Amino acid sequence: ALRTDVLGCYGNTDNLTPALDEISREALVCQNCFTTSSATSASIASIFTSQNPYEHGVRFVGEKNNKKNLSFVSLLKQKYNTVGFPSVETLNKYFDFDEGFMEFYDHIKGYTWLRKAGIGRLQLLNIFSILKLVRRVKHRISGYAINLHVESWLKNKGEKPFLLWVHYFDIHTSPTNPGPWDTPDHPGDTVVPNNLYHTSL
Repeated sequence: ALRTDVLGCYGNTDNLTPALDEISREALVCQNCFTTSSATSASIASIFTSQNPYEHGVRFVGEKNNKKNLSFVSLLKQKYNTVGFPSVETLNKYFDFDEGFMEFYDHIKGYTWLRKAGIGRLQLLNIFSILKLVRRVKHRISGYAINLHVESWLKNKGEKPFLLWVHYFDIHTSPTNPGPWDTPDHPGDTVVPNNLYHTSL
């Protein structure tokens, strides 16, 4: 969802992403990246299993991950503390995305009565949101809020090596103001745009 042409580590000179650029200087930066799906659940399952959606079985948002598929996280937990921080409900334990994680933090519980709707739950949720019957933003946690949880975990992580997976949803939404977003005065809360899909293009 984040275009490479706005990132300094990929050549942008407007200094729009200083924190990511700093991280990139000590990280592996891939020049060619491809996603297996435009759906979050499907693409995350592919990252974890190195399989295409037709192999691991998750094709749409709201489908459960198949725990029979071996996750690279499961392999790493033999020598690493494996810790996950999902930012949206559809990547929570209920959908079995905690496979292989020794610690997994569900911050968003969502509306349990919609979970049984299966693949169509996201469409139902959007309809209910338009009718103002539910607030769509309850199904995610802001990057600022999730960072507070991550920072708290890092302070008490111990000496064992760790794999830390942190998922952010903020890029899909429009900010309530132009920032800055890295200060206590602005917690990074976002609002849902009129068209949820335009923000991913």
